Amino acid sequence: MCEIHFLMPIQSRLESLDMEQITALLKKGAEKNKDGFGLFDEAHILRRPCAYSDKFNSLLAKRFKDSVFIVAHNRLATHGNVKKKNTHPFASGQLVWVHNGMIFNYEEIATEYKLGRVLVDSEVIGKAIEKELANRDIVSAIKQVAEKLKGSYSVFVWHKPSQRLLYFRHDADFYFRLYKRQGKKVIVGSSVKDNLQGLYSQSLYGFDVPTSQRLAVKEPEAGTIYELDKAQGLRALQTFKPREFAGYGYYQGFSPECLSDSIEVKKLGAGTYKLIAEEQVLKQLRDYFGPLFLDKQKAIVDSGGLEELMEMLY
Repeated sequence: MCEIHFLMPIQSRLESLDMEQITALLKKGAEKNKDGFGLFDEAHILRRPCAYSDKFNSLLAKRFKDSVFIVAHNRLATHGNVKKKNTHPFASGQLVWVHNGMIFNYEEIATEYKLGRVLVDSEVIGKAIEKELANRDIVSAIKQVAEKLKGSYSVFVWHKPSQRLLYFRHDADFYFRLYKRQGKKVIVGSSVKDNLQGLYSQSLYGFDVPTSQRLAVKEPEAGTIYELDKAQGLRALQTFKPREFAGYGYYQGFSPECLSDSIEVKKLGAGTYKLIAEEQVLKQLRDYFGPLFLDKQKAIVDSGGLEELMEMLY
């Protein structure tokens, strides 16, 4: 899966030390997610279709100086080629967003909202919310779309007109932690809990150890829409009912072990592979892992899709 990272000082703006923390998280995330990276704040978007490295540090420091918050993303391409247009963050009209997870019914959502051709499953989330904004406020629009999504998702959405940063999730991890540095409070978040425990120590970044009076480590509840408020931190706004789905591999009598044992992989060249199995097995794979396929009918995946698929099946 991809990784998302977050940083927001409470009642202050980012400092150079905060940028060092974000770049450290991006660099850590790039160890497994090499297909792109991107960031956004309240006024800027930056994305590149390559792994993050130290050569981008000065660019980030210049572009995101004095930001109110930063949301960063490391991409592992499970659907859509490694190109800038397929790299997070995505933007459409009033919204900017990033997503970690997989939306299995993204084509169904694209058809319902008349979004046209969609190459990346993550695109449909913000574009569908944008459509709902014609008749609803931003929180109600997120609730309406979230209850239609089938899959796993951890999503940050920036709503430009109201200047609100919102978050919601289902079946995809994310953790927030509140730190105190020289009397200032900073909320840090990451898809990987160990990032918050390993990277943020007093010796490295001048942070105090979190206490029970502060946020400590908190995993947001699935099925809840949150706002990240500069004055109040993480604030729950409204609940929604996530759409249930069968899950990774366990459906209609199949288990990951049974599926993986019954699949052969044929290399086609140029980083593409064909899955060979009984039609019943291929149908299950198409139905539940559709975003991984370059060509669903021919059961063709790229190297990133194959790696993700095998990780889920084994």
